[in-house]
Amino acid sequence: MIRVHLFFIIFLSTIAPLSLSANPNNTPFLSTIETDVLQAEPAYTGNVLGAKIKQVTIDEKNQIQIIDISVPINPDKVNHIQVLSPSGDVVKQDKTAQILRDYENNNVGIKIFVPRKQNWVFKLRLMENPEAQP
Repeated sequence: MIRVHLFFIIFLSTIAPLSLSANPNNTPFLSTIETDVLQAEPAYTGNVLGAKIKQVTIDEKNQIQIIDISVPINPDKVNHIQVLSPSGDVVKQDKTAQILRDYENNNVGIKIFVPRKQNWVFKLRLMENPEAQP
């Protein structure tokens, strides 16, 4: 019984936190969810949201990785993306993440542009629109 309660608490803390970091108006987001730790290798699939690494491309000239990710969630629920280190720190991207909405398959495609690293692992924070100002 204690395990069930602990799992529920951890689960809620994973899907329910509010974020102000990618929001210039400092208004809370309606919802924020995070993936588990993902490996930057094609075909890797995370356990928490089912995020799947579709492709990893290296831009030699700019020394960045371009990572294409597919997340099977409602496309209306994602308008802002943050890339996080495994410990939860925000990773600076070379370009703003691109979001591609696939309404037919209820899926979100994400393209991130991050520094080139071997065996790189990361998490994604997916955020819905900020609440409107009163």
